[in-house]
Amino acid sequence: MKITRDEYGRELLGPYYAGIANPVSPCNPSDETKWTIGPYNIEENLKWIFKMLVLPGVIAALIIGLLILNLFNNLISQIVSSVFSTIATFFIYIYSREKFLEAYHKIRGNEVLDPGLTELNILKEDPEFSIGFVGDIMMMRGHELKFDPPIKKFFKDVPLIVGNLEGIIPEQNNSFAEQSHPEKILDQLVNLLKNDTEWLLCVSNNHSIDFGNNKFFISTKTIQKPTKPGNQNKFNAFGRWDVPKVFVDDKFCISSATKWSNQNTWDCTSKFEDRKLEKYYCNGDKVKYNILYPHWGYENERYTRRKIQRKAIELLTCKSQQIAEDKKKKWDLIFGHHPHTRQPVMVVKEVLKNLDRDNNKIVLKKLVAFSGGNLTSGVKFIRKKKHIHGIIMKCKIGPLLKSPNHYAVGEVEWLNTFNEKDGNIKTVKIGEGIADRTRIYIMLIGIAAFLIAFIPRILELFP
Repeated sequence: MKITRDEYGRELLGPYYAGIANPVSPCNPSDETKWTIGPYNIEENLKWIFKMLVLPGVIAALIIGLLILNLFNNLISQIVSSVFSTIATFFIYIYSREKFLEAYHKIRGNEVLDPGLTELNILKEDPEFSIGFVGDIMMMRGHELKFDPPIKKFFKDVPLIVGNLEGIIPEQNNSFAEQSHPEKILDQLVNLLKNDTEWLLCVSNNHSIDFGNNKFFISTKTIQKPTKPGNQNKFNAFGRWDVPKVFVDDKFCISSATKWSNQNTWDCTSKFEDRKLEKYYCNGDKVKYNILYPHWGYENERYTRRKIQRKAIELLTCKSQQIAEDKKKKWDLIFGHHPHTRQPVMVVKEVLKNLDRDNNKIVLKKLVAFSGGNLTSGVKFIRKKKHIHGIIMKCKIGPLLKSPNHYAVGEVEWLNTFNEKDGNIKTVKIGEGIADRTRIYIMLIGIAAFLIAFIPRILELFP
């Protein structure tokens, strides 16, 4: 397997990064940072705060507190009870709002692909390429990272695993909002690989420029050539503005782009914009398959907004583009990251122009995983139960049986993962993790307590 910057294999990533001391304009070397209040606009930042406060346990605690306060009848208990009631009402509102949005944005029909092994398309011959995907690789915050043996077994036949490394290497003095890793994160990630497997790490995300452009440049070089000899030739970095895409064996193109940044100035990363995406799409004669690995969506949402669903369909099929068929730039597979929560995997069908031998239309099935969640998470406080879940996926790609000019995913397998904490160790395991129904039961207990507390008062209204 050979990973290069062009489809003719002329420029390897390692020598390229090593030879560029300071990238040229538009990405000037600088230590300057210009923070924004979150990566979104004011409205979305407020929604982000609300989503962080979807805490059924807090709702239950507040309502049980009301039940206890109802046993007393004095001015102080009445004041505290009023405050608790107001806060509890607010928490119930934002929880209910998220549940409503989850139902509203639910993907309709049979397009959702369930976890497990699926033969998506029938290939003409054995697959030419296998690839694995994971979501966000977040700071471990002092925890040791380990991978359960079934995770390693899942990726044993995959030569390349694509993941999003939030932030930079090496570790800096992090504030609450910044992300950086000690270089030993690479040692821990290597433990997931077999001898001939490599990581392709995305460096285009909202935390890429947390510490300025210069440290971002250092980080990409460190990923590409780690200081520990045993880790060299195991990592590749893409997502810098000058390396928005890479080619694997000339035939397969993988592009990354971020829709968000925590900085006002972020010209150093590949950007998720329509005009940019057209340039990231690979048109070379040898290229058979285009994969998009975008940093998009909205944090802490377990659902995928309809506008993002429509955008994914547009990218995969170009249905809304009124241009000639041979000019359309149709992506073949999308695996997204950034929300830090699992989101659905959807099948998008495209009816091909050519017909099979029986003059039947050929249907090509494509994939979009809207969010891979978090592969790793070291959070210790408010998000410690929200951000421990992710998905892993692997795909086998080759020529379609009924239309060999089109490359497609044959077998696809994806599974849910979670981080299990044991002391100072966090182990990534296959499984559901903390189920949502546990949170719902906690809230129902709280609401029941609320009713018990106020039924006597309601009864007092009647003689």
